[in-house]
Amino acid sequence: MDREAIERSLASYRGHLSHGNTWNLRKNLNSHLILSKETEEERKKAYQDLFHKNKPKGESEENL
Repeated sequence: MDREAIERSLASYRGHLSHGNTWNLRKNLNSHLILSKETEEERKKAYQDLFHKNKPKGESEENL
């Protein structure tokens, strides 16, 4: 799913939520949602860099 499709879906969902008593739900959705312009490859590299930096001795990626 590309970023534009996600943004359209969220806009639709927020519009639907606006018709009810959902202020806390909308607030939580906004505070927990992170959209990034990183590519999948950039995310994987960042994760691998983080994992290798904080990897306990004897752990492997297969255990995740």
